[in-house]
Amino acid sequence: FAYELLSYFEYHFYAIDFMIGVLLWRGDAQVGDRHMWFPLHSAVLFLSTVTVIEHPSLIPAFFFLTISYVMGTIGFMRSHYPNPWDRCKSIVEVSSVIATGK
Repeated sequence: FAYELLSYFEYHFYAIDFMIGVLLWRGDAQVGDRHMWFPLHSAVLFLSTVTVIEHPSLIPAFFFLTISYVMGTIGFMRSHYPNPWDRCKSIVEVSSVIATGK
């Protein structure tokens, strides 16, 4: 688990690209075979910020939600890497193993 967390430091350029996309409200969410230009990360950040400002008692929950959201986003980017040997398992595969145990 620690090695996985340390491997995220190799992908700091993804974090920079992510932050620029969030701040400038850029978006590219693929739905099926269509490309739908929707700033998904910016919308999630905006709604989370509004919720935390209105309910400060939710700060610890949103802190851990943010960590899982960032790890899921990085995992999604890594699972779509062009080289099939460098890909990691998708979040759907991991969730199915957790849910079914197979």
